[in-house]
Amino acid sequence: KIREGIQRSVERLKDRGIRPTLAAILANCRDPAALKYCRNTAKACEEDGISFRLIRVTKDQVWDAVKKVNNDPGVHGIMVYYPCFGPDGDDMLRDSLAPNKDVEALCRSYRESLYGNPP
Repeated sequence: KIREGIQRSVERLKDRGIRPTLAAILANCRDPAALKYCRNTAKACEEDGISFRLIRVTKDQVWDAVKKVNNDPGVHGIMVYYPCFGPDGDDMLRDSLAPNKDVEALCRSYRESLYGNPP
């Protein structure tokens, strides 16, 4: 029933001329778990009518890719497939996602809200 609700919401957006788009940033192209998660996400998006934009980058290009999709009005959601830099670097990367586009709710503002310490 959740997926049906998502599909209805996507159709309503499309009726208003909005094509929901998820940008997926993949910097660690060798991690089998990240690759599988990426394939499964693409399949789910396709089934639900959401445009899936895979952005393959090197580790050196990740920050620029995040800045670009954060500021792209045609991107409605962002996912980054981890690991990229290890625990500390990945935390910084998660916190750089625009909260209104962070579909996994992993950025700092969501974590603080979850634990009752809003910014």
